[in-house]
Amino acid sequence: AQQAPASESAFTAIEWMLRHPRAWYVEPGLPALVLLLKHHGTNMNIGPLVATIGYFLPIEEYPFHAPAVDLLRAVARHNPDRTARGNAMLGLARLEKRGFSRVESKGGSEAARLAAKTIAAFEQVVRDYGDCPDLRTLGLRPSGATLAEEAQSELRELRQIRLGVLAPEIAGRDLPGRPLKLSDHRGQVVL
Repeated sequence: AQQAPASESAFTAIEWMLRHPRAWYVEPGLPALVLLLKHHGTNMNIGPLVATIGYFLPIEEYPFHAPAVDLLRAVARHNPDRTARGNAMLGLARLEKRGFSRVESKGGSEAARLAAKTIAAFEQVVRDYGDCPDLRTLGLRPSGATLAEEAQSELRELRQIRLGVLAPEIAGRDLPGRPLKLSDHRGQVVL
């Protein structure tokens, strides 16, 4: 890959090397990502790798973070494949969500503004790329069939399950079998 970094065989080698997030933390990971960013941002086959990077993006303190974000931005702007662009946009929306969550957890005054910005990023994915397939194959939860399905899941969480937002109604039976509605316990701690 270093001898002919712009070649298709270099792309294949880099993709194989970076396919699993553990590789990002070993010595060849960062140089491979830099080669990918420099020579392959417009490669039509980069979508699955971008989907993985966007889902598992390392925190800012890791050297892999900045070039990974740069790759997502480059693919979102310049890749000719609409599905690759959409998967990159989903990764960038997740990056926005991470920033919002960090501020929200600390009680920062910017939380409401960042929540709106994050919601707008996921809405753009739904609007512009919703019909594209979600190319992610790794993760804690299964990927959605489409980017809209994946983004809608994130939007539900942002709109319904966060600090300061009224919890959605839950109705069912408690352990002894009595009817239970979450709204009957408003203002109380419910586990």
